[in-house]
Amino acid sequence: MTRISTERYNNNLYIPKPSQILLVKHMAKISVNKETCIACGVCWALVPDVFELDPNTGKTRIRPPYVVNDDEKTSEGNIPNELIDAVKNAASSCPTGSIIVE
Repeated sequence: MTRISTERYNNNLYIPKPSQILLVKHMAKISVNKETCIACGVCWALVPDVFELDPNTGKTRIRPPYVVNDDEKTSEGNIPNELIDAVKNAASSCPTGSIIVE
């Protein structure tokens, strides 16, 4: 199901015409706990478009364009529906359970 964004202009509800509707892909939230990650590389091998080695921490991080927040303790991002199954597989293959898919 696709949500259509509505906005208010001058306190009036604006509903776009069908030709103005931009379809928004559903996204899933993912996070990597860098404190428990052992950088084994399983997730990088399974989904290299989403996961990579963070050279600053030596742990896994989420790659652009999916990353939303990345610091020393966690890496958070949003992935489109077409990558959910692959990321869930990587999460279930993570030996420390450091990858969470919501």
